[in-house]
Amino acid sequence: MPLASWPARLFVVGFTLAIAICGALSIEAWPLTGWRLFSHERRQITTSWTATSVDKRGRETPIPFGRFDAADGHFINIMSGYRSLSPQKQEATCQAWARLVREHGGDARGGLRLYLTIRDMRRHVGRDEPVVPQRELRWTCAGGRGVRAITPGAPGKPAGRGAVASTTR
Repeated sequence: MPLASWPARLFVVGFTLAIAICGALSIEAWPLTGWRLFSHERRQITTSWTATSVDKRGRETPIPFGRFDAADGHFINIMSGYRSLSPQKQEATCQAWARLVREHGGDARGGLRLYLTIRDMRRHVGRDEPVVPQRELRWTCAGGRGVRAITPGAPGKPAGRGAVASTTR
């Protein structure tokens, strides 16, 4: 059986190297992928975090953490341990996020709101439209007035807009 021509062998070696590099560096450039799509367990109900800035009129705007520098874009990682931070560190974190919003042309004079987002993927089965996440307000950060934890579903209050659980100032 004759060997493949040198251009074909060069292509196979190059393509194999590209796949290996993308996998090693977690680069998602289809068809060269880091395999992240298949490396995480998929659950029926998923949770994540979102943040919005609030202008002086009370209008919310999603904070685009993905547009910030890599060092400032770790919102999800920070939120996974936010509850265990001291009140001073929570306030400092919120102030840093508000500063980033202002530096990128946003308005955070009304503070920040941190939401837990919940997606029930069971609702997606057999449907073409994406699952719209439910948001539960968990924290508010009002510039200079401290951080407030919100108790979801407090008696007499709708879920996500519950009573104030604690105040740092």
